[in-house]
Amino acid sequence: MNYSRNISFFIGSAVVYAVFSEINLEFLDASNAYGANYIWLPAGVRLLIAMLLGAVGAAGVAVAATFMTLQKGGIENLPNAMAYGLISGFAPYLALRSFMVFLNGEFNLIGLSGKHLLQLTLWSATVNTGLKYIFFLVEDPSRNFLESGFYMALGDCVGTLIVLYSIKYSIYFFERLYRLHA
Repeated sequence: MNYSRNISFFIGSAVVYAVFSEINLEFLDASNAYGANYIWLPAGVRLLIAMLLGAVGAAGVAVAATFMTLQKGGIENLPNAMAYGLISGFAPYLALRSFMVFLNGEFNLIGLSGKHLLQLTLWSATVNTGLKYIFFLVEDPSRNFLESGFYMALGDCVGTLIVLYSIKYSIYFFERLYRLHA
């Protein structure tokens, strides 16, 4: 096993997730009264990282999400920030792995039909929101998470669809372009 490559993937996924999160917060901050964004592109980046890099990428996202949660002040203590970061990093990975079982282990972003891509997006948003719902319920049982959870899932779906379809159609476009000039 190539440890330097895994460390590079780990650091790279953390940096990419952090950069996309900051860009989303800076330019697409369309948060509502519940603090959830209507478009959350990092959700798509998390799933893409899980697709490309697996558990190593998910771990990188988890560390970045932990540090960002502590930096932004959303969650004050380290154990809760770590739990939130682990959910952010590994929920898309768990959703992807369980979805692969649904597809009998066959997964290919390019060959994935629009129907399966939509199903994967909805499943990933459901897993992420469900795990965060459980987390927030344990952290503060008096908090009303149902409404903000809906908006979180919506933002995750929209962001994931934008990212995955952009990648899918970019690959398709460049393949066609390459075939025309080959």
